Amino acid sequence: MRPHRLEVTAFGPFAETADIDFDALTGAGLFLIHGQTGAGKSSVLDAVCFALYGQVAGARNAVKRLRSDHAPAAACPQVVLEVTVRGRRLRITRSPAWQRPKKRGTGTTQEQAKVVVEEYAAGRWICRSTRLDEAGDLIGGLLGMTADQFCQVALLPQGEFAAFLRAGAQERHKVLERLFATEIFTRVETWLVERRVAARRAADDLRAAAESIADRVAEAAGTERPPADGASGASGASGAAGRPGTGGAEGAAGWADAADDSAGADAGDLLVAWATELSGQLAAACEVTGSLLAEAAAALESARDAARRARTLAERQGRHADAVRRRDVLAARADERAELAATLEAAARADRVMPLLRAADDRARTAEVAGGRAAAARAAVTGLLPAAADAAALAAAERARRDEMAGLDRLRDDADRLRAARAEINRARHEGERLDEREAELSAVLAELPGRVDALRAELAAADRQAAARPGAVAAVDDAGRRLAAAERREELLGALGAAEAAHRAAIDAAQELRDQVQELRQARLDGMAAVLAGNLAAGEPCRVCGSPDHPTPAEALGVIPTDDDEERLQDAYEQAQAEREDAAARVAELGAELDAVRDLAGDRALDALAAELAAAEAELDAIDAATAAAERLAAELDAAEAALAEARDRREEIVRWLTENSTRVAELEAESRRLRERLDEARGDDA
Repeated sequence: MRPHRLEVTAFGPFAETADIDFDALTGAGLFLIHGQTGAGKSSVLDAVCFALYGQVAGARNAVKRLRSDHAPAAACPQVVLEVTVRGRRLRITRSPAWQRPKKRGTGTTQEQAKVVVEEYAAGRWICRSTRLDEAGDLIGGLLGMTADQFCQVALLPQGEFAAFLRAGAQERHKVLERLFATEIFTRVETWLVERRVAARRAADDLRAAAESIADRVAEAAGTERPPADGASGASGASGAAGRPGTGGAEGAAGWADAADDSAGADAGDLLVAWATELSGQLAAACEVTGSLLAEAAAALESARDAARRARTLAERQGRHADAVRRRDVLAARADERAELAATLEAAARADRVMPLLRAADDRARTAEVAGGRAAAARAAVTGLLPAAADAAALAAAERARRDEMAGLDRLRDDADRLRAARAEINRARHEGERLDEREAELSAVLAELPGRVDALRAELAAADRQAAARPGAVAAVDDAGRRLAAAERREELLGALGAAEAAHRAAIDAAQELRDQVQELRQARLDGMAAVLAGNLAAGEPCRVCGSPDHPTPAEALGVIPTDDDEERLQDAYEQAQAEREDAAARVAELGAELDAVRDLAGDRALDALAAELAAAEAELDAIDAATAAAERLAAELDAAEAALAEARDRREEIVRWLTENSTRVAELEAESRRLRERLDEARGDDA
C-alpha cells in the first residue's frame, strides 16, 4: 500500500480542511511525522486507518465521537485518501456518523456514516461502491488484512506504546502479546515443548525396548551387547555446553536434549550395526547347522534302515533256531511217534471193526434162537404135514417163505423211507413258506431302505450346507452386537454431547463477559490515565509526557480509577475462563469425534431395529446350531440305515440261497417218494 494524498476536514483536532501530499514527502523513500504533543500526529494515522476501515486504532476507537469539537457546527467531518493498493489507485471518501444542526428549527439530527470508493481507470475516476459493507470487503480483500491486523502491523497505537514504555519486563511481555496477538505463538511454543517432551518420552521408551531386545538377543547369542552410552554422547554433551549463542536454562536444556538425542541416535546406530552383524553370523550358523542337520538326518535314516534290516535278520534267525530245535526234538522222539502212530492206526482199525463184531455176535445169538424156533416149528410142521411130504419139499417151501420174508422186509424199509420222505417234504415246504415270508419282508425292506438312505443323504447334505454357514452367522451376530453396542453408546454420547455443548456455550458466555469486563477496565484506566499523570505533577517540574514545567489545567478523575492489581486479577480470571472454554471445546470435539466413530459403525438406525437385527442374527445362528446337531443325528441315522441295507441285502442273498437249496431238496424227495410209492404199489397188487 502506498498513500498519495490525504485530505482531512473537521476530523479529530483538524477543525478546518488539511491536505497532505505524501508523494511530495516520499522522495527519499521515508518521511517523518513530528510535532508537539496534541499537534495531531496520531490523528493523521487515525485518518488513514479511518479512511480504509471506518475505525481508528487503539483505545480511541472506543470513543464514538470522531468529529472535531473546534469545527463549525455545520461542518461535515470527512476524510479523503488517495492510495495505491496492488496496482489499483483508489480514492476513498469516508464520513463518520455525526450530529448536524437541523435545517429547520433548533436542535440536531443524526447523520449516518457514508463512504464512496472510486478507482482511477482510463483517465477518469470510476465509482466502485457507496455501501459500507461492500467497501469494507473490497479494501480488506485488496489489503489482505482486517482492521485489527492493520493496526497491529502497520500502526502502533500510542496508548499501548506508552504503557509498553512504562511497564516492566513481564508487563511488556503481556502488552506485546495483546498488541501483536502473539498468543497463538505462545500456544504453538507450548505445543512444541509438549511434543518435544512426548517425543523424548517415546524415544526413551523405544530406546529401553531396543535395549531390552538387544539384551535378549545377546543372551540368545551368548555374547555381550555394546554399551548404550558411548563416547559420541559425551562429546555431544560437551560440545553443547560450549556452544555459543545459547542463553538461559532453556537454551542449555535444549542443547542437552539435542546431545542426548545425538547420543541416543549413535547408540541406536551401534545397536543396529551390532544386530546386523549378529544376524549375519546367525545366518551363517543357520546355514552350517542346516547342512549338519541334513547330514545327521541322512545318517539317522541310514541307521534306521540298518536297524530294520538287523531286526528282520534277527527275527528270521530266531525263527530258524526255533525250527531247528523243534526238528531236533521231533527227530529225537521219532520212534515214540512211530509207535504212537501204529497204536493209533490199530485203534482206528479196531474202532471200525468193533461194530461189525458186536453185530456178528448179536446175529449169532439171534440165529441160534431162530434155529431153535425153526427146529420146533419144523417139528410141529412135520407133524402136521402128510407122511408123504419129504424133507426136500419142506426145505424148498422154507426157502420160498424166507425169500418172501426178505422181500417184505425190504418193502417195509421202503415204506419207512416213504413216510420219512413225506415228513421231510412237509418240513421242507413249511421251511420254504417261512423263507418265502422272510424273503418277502426283506424285499420290502430293500425296496424301502434305498429311498430312506437317499432321503437321509439329502437331508444330511442340506444340514451340512446350513452348518457350513456358521462362521458367517457368528460374524453376523458379532457385527450386529457391535452395531447395537455402538448405537447404545451413540445415545449416551448424544446426551453427553448436548451437556458438553451447553457447558461450552456457558464457558463462551462467561469468557466473553470477562473479556468485555477486561476491555472496559482497560478503557477506564486509559480514561483515567491523564488524571493519574496529573496527580503526579508538581509545580515547576517538567511533565513526563510533554516535558513542559507549566501545568495550567491538570486533568481530574471522574470516578474510581482501576489499579494494575485490578486489571491483573480480572485478566487472570479471563484467562482461567478462556482455559475452561478451550477445555469445554476440546471435550465437545472429543465427544463429537467419538460420536462420529460410533455413527460410522451404527449409523442413525434406531436401537429397536438394531436389536431386532441382532435377534434375527442370533435366531439364524441358533437355527444353524440346530442344523449342526441335526447333521450329527442324521449322520448316525444314515450310518445305521446303510448298515441295515447292507445286512438286509446279505440276509436276502442267504435266504434266496436257502430257498434254492430247499426247492432242490423237495424235488429230490418228491422223486424218491414217487419211486418208493410205485414199488410199494407194485408189491401190494390188488391187496389193500
